[in-house]
Parts: sequence; structure tokens; C-alpha cells
Amino acid sequence: MTDENQRDRSAPENPLPQTVAVFCTDQLFVLYQVLTLNGVLKMVGDRPRVFVLGLQGLPALDARGVRIIGLLAERCRRSGTCLVIGGAGPQPLTMLARAGLLDEIGPQNLFPRMREALVRAQLCAQH
Repeated sequence: MTDENQRDRSAPENPLPQTVAVFCTDQLFVLYQVLTLNGVLKMVGDRPRVFVLGLQGLPALDARGVRIIGLLAERCRRSGTCLVIGGAGPQPLTMLARAGLLDEIGPQNLFPRMREALVRAQLCAQH
């Protein structure tokens, strides 16, 4: 097996700057627990330049999940942190759109694949 095949294909070519915080989950329960414990919101409070929320493997988002992401988006906006969402499937995107969060997050910060979100995070961290 070559080094190319061994490399994590979801990772960007260059390492992420320290100013980028990444949180990935594939289960709503984990998202609820972490946010209930203020884990992710605390990281945003530490003011990374970019916060990447990975939703790959999360097939559906309910109203509580949308509310949590809305709170996260608001916290990011207030602290000047760029929120990037990667790996969001059709149902989570539909739920975010219904809640009006697509405009708040920005279509340029929503990606169906995590790799694209991480590349965007690198770009945001440089500006």
C-alpha cells in the first residue's frame, strides 16, 4: 500500500492552523451531550478563527439539533468566528434551510463533504 492510500482522504493536503477548531459527530446524542456540557460552545468562546462542524454520517437532524446548531452559529457570529459545516446530507441541509440558518451560516460555508469544509477552513483562517 502506498503512502497516498494510507493517508486519511478526508484530511486537507496541509495541516490545519491552530486557529481552526474541528468537532465531528455522526450521532445526535453526541451532539446534544457535548453541547449540553458546553464543550463545543466553550471552544467557540476561546475564539478560534474558524469552527468546523462535521456532520458526516449523521443521516437526520431534528428540531433540537437545529436549535443547537443555531445557537452555535449565533455564538460564532458574535465572537467573529467563521462557522463551516461539512458532511451535511440532504435531510440536515433541509432542516437548516427551514430554520433559516443557511443564510446565517452562508452557502459558502456549507459542504456535502468534510474535505471541502476543511479546505474552506484553511482559507478562512488565512483571512
